[in-house]
Amino acid sequence: MRGSGIILQLALMLGVINLVFTGTMTILVLYAQENLALSPSGYGLLLTCGAAGGVFGGLLAPKVAKQLGMRQSLLLAMVGFVLFNLVLGLVANVLVAAAVLFVEAFIAMLWNVVTVSYRQRVIPEVLLGRVNSAYRFFGWGAMPFGALGAGALVSYTEGPLGRGTALHMPYLVGAGICAVLLAYGWRRLHFDT
Repeated sequence: MRGSGIILQLALMLGVINLVFTGTMTILVLYAQENLALSPSGYGLLLTCGAAGGVFGGLLAPKVAKQLGMRQSLLLAMVGFVLFNLVLGLVANVLVAAAVLFVEAFIAMLWNVVTVSYRQRVIPEVLLGRVNSAYRFFGWGAMPFGALGAGALVSYTEGPLGRGTALHMPYLVGAGICAVLLAYGWRRLHFDT
């Protein structure tokens, strides 16, 4: 992976994306229950909206990626990650949250289709398993830190800001992190193939 700068960049970016995503999804159940006043079945329906976005993303992402190209597809996904977090950080509305989760899952599939396809094309078959395991180390390894960080952020900000605002904070911080990632991707992501 060190020999292929773009693969390492994508692995590190995935780690950051998964850190933010896992943190916000960890808080989502409390956000939905307390800020959106959803019942358990309402929360299940909210998650179903996200799942539906993932299904549509899986079906349409190859076409979107072919139309836009790899770089533009990834930049679009990163813009979506910023907006997803920003909207949930600023708004507490069930319909908006459902729409945002749908779109977030769609663009996450777009990110995955582009990056996994690229990896499979450029990495020699004999190395693909090792590269995938290193890639997963970054992608999956960041997830517990995201959950821990989001919980700590809510706990830390609850006293001075109040519970409702504290439940918005992981999304606002996530939007900031994703904005930095977008700026990095804008400057650094360039594909040869």
